[in-house]
Amino acid sequence: VVVTRNGEAVRAALTESFDVLALQLKEIQRKKRKSKKQPGVEESTDKVGVIRKISPQESYGFIMSSDKRDIYFHENALKNLNMESLSEGDSVVFGETSGDKGPQASWVRAAG
Repeated sequence: VVVTRNGEAVRAALTESFDVLALQLKEIQRKKRKSKKQPGVEESTDKVGVIRKISPQESYGFIMSSDKRDIYFHENALKNLNMESLSEGDSVVFGETSGDKGPQASWVRAAG
């Protein structure tokens, strides 16, 4: 911590600085706890793809990622969507994680 002020305001500035630091540390700890609860979650930017196959009756589908890989998704991963509103060829944005049988989407939302 570097202080460039004199007088009574120094104590307030130090208190505020340490309060901000405490909030930042809590956020880091929260992120670490979250990543431990979700093993295999990749720290990356959002990915884009196209719905390749959808099976509403079985509550799952596959996304063709921009690098031409099949990414499994379950109905529970849909954000502000439902299986009936999706069609093959729809563009989506998703988060990828490693599943027991390969890559899968941890969340899926409509692109745009």
